[in-house]
Amino acid sequence: MVPKLPNIHNGGIPLVPKLARIERRASAEPGWLAGFVARQVGAVGRRAAGWTWTKVSVVHGAQVEDRVPCNGDLRSYRYRIYASTDRAYTRCIGLTWCSACREYSGTMVYVARGVNLMNRLAGLPALEREKLLRSEVKLLDYLDRLARRGSWPTGR
Repeated sequence: MVPKLPNIHNGGIPLVPKLARIERRASAEPGWLAGFVARQVGAVGRRAAGWTWTKVSVVHGAQVEDRVPCNGDLRSYRYRIYASTDRAYTRCIGLTWCSACREYSGTMVYVARGVNLMNRLAGLPALEREKLLRSEVKLLDYLDRLARRGSWPTGR
């Protein structure tokens, strides 16, 4: 039995024609709706299995028995999340990651007011910068891409 989609009508006229088409196809082809939903949901954020980031408390910390220890280079990035006039200005986000094993750690760190942090996102348009700052994984992908392309400084 095909699940019935909500009936959204205004005096017999469908308010959402696409929903009506989906409902007709779902009733005509058993199993189509489940596949449709899986495709819509699965397409968002799909990543290759080897390229997903794993959040850990300590990068290159305790190793799992069946894994070979990683000796990849660790990279780090700190950025401010509060305005300079805010009392919490010294609270920053610190990210540390390894490109080889795709592990990362993100924590709240203290950075003194007088310390100037390198802003790796300064050259981006405001909309893209905001999008990256909303997701640790997207930010890591961007920063890791900079590092792999040789645009990463050797020091802090």
